Amino acid sequence: MILAGKARDFISFPTPAECKQEQDSFFQIAGFPGIIGVIDCTHVEVKVPVELQERYRNRKNKISLNIQAIVGNDMRFTNFVARWPGSVHDARILRRSEINSKLDAGMYPGYLLGDAGYPCKRYLLTPLANPETMPEKKYQKKFVKSRLIVEQTFGCWKWKFYCLMKGLRTKLKNSINIIMACAVLWNFLVKQKEINRKERAHMVMEDLPALSQSNDLAGR
Repeated sequence: MILAGKARDFISFPTPAECKQEQDSFFQIAGFPGIIGVIDCTHVEVKVPVELQERYRNRKNKISLNIQAIVGNDMRFTNFVARWPGSVHDARILRRSEINSKLDAGMYPGYLLGDAGYPCKRYLLTPLANPETMPEKKYQKKFVKSRLIVEQTFGCWKWKFYCLMKGLRTKLKNSINIIMACAVLWNFLVKQKEINRKERAHMVMEDLPALSQSNDLAGR
């Protein structure tokens, strides 16, 4: 599909110079310094041949693709990976992604926020399992408020493109192209200011997992 082929034109990670602006904008949300994006995965149900179904079966017993995205403060996708089977864990998708290598190499100043399904890394902050002290509780509160944007984005993205909510019944290759096209169109809408923070109160949000949940969150 033509739109899917435009992904690199519409979905791009902030440059090192743009990261400072991203940090400033995220800081306005909850006073959490240094954030350049929030990472998570979401599932879209797809149709696959019978012989591939177990590979694509997620923890909710649905046949799906597990899609990784990094979201900026304006709800724009800054990284988007839509090719992994639903059985694959979020952390593995990140580990095998190009953006992981770049962030590990220190190419971008700042941090991503991720849920408990990810390992804590030099560039990736995760929630505390059992915050007890006041500084820990303060960190957790700011973390939760700052990270919320990725859940809002996934929910509203699927609501805007309802085929993603219902599931795709096309051939797998076509389904991947449709998902990529929806991500491109989403970023276009954000750029055109068709999506903004005032709309967040009306958005459909995905179920929020408990932050202290164990590592396997791949069934969302």
